[in-house]
Amino acid sequence: MYTIAFLDLPSFSIDVTLETTPYHFTFHWNSRGAFWVMNIDSFDLVRLVSGVQLVPNFSLLDKYPGRGLPPGLFIAADKRGNRFDITRDNMGVEVVLLYVPSDEL
Repeated sequence: MYTIAFLDLPSFSIDVTLETTPYHFTFHWNSRGAFWVMNIDSFDLVRLVSGVQLVPNFSLLDKYPGRGLPPGLFIAADKRGNRFDITRDNMGVEVVLLYVPSDEL
């Protein structure tokens, strides 16, 4: 299981290698709706999925099969098990974005 780094910025991008494949992630805080969204691109910046809302304790990419996405499981999890709502300030602190590789499922 891996924790995807989350920066204390309202919008940022990071490159992450998952299961030997590099990906480009972009995260944006939607201040009007008060939620985070995630985009995932291939390493050569081909958009694989966009606008995925980060919700707690839910498999985030199940409804996007066959797009070249990482084969494991993404979940935004409350580190203390309290079922927090995800806010601008607690993402990356009390709530973390986890990736579970396919061989651990």
